[in-house]
Amino acid sequence: MKSILLRHASSMRALELSNMCLTQDDNPNQNQQGSWVQIIHFLSEMLYLEHIKFDGWFTNWWDEAWST
Repeated sequence: MKSILLRHASSMRALELSNMCLTQDDNPNQNQQGSWVQIIHFLSEMLYLEHIKFDGWFTNWWDEAWST
């Protein structure tokens, strides 16, 4: 997801996300679940968004479960 967002960072000003689950990291050297806290930090630091909307539930099926 991060790579797709970075490819569009120069032109993307709004983002809406709903009902998403992060899966385990594909890197075989790391055995960790994705983190919505890390995703939110990434969005604020790497993108130039003027508007963002979260709708529904956001989880990693491990230790994070958020609802809006």
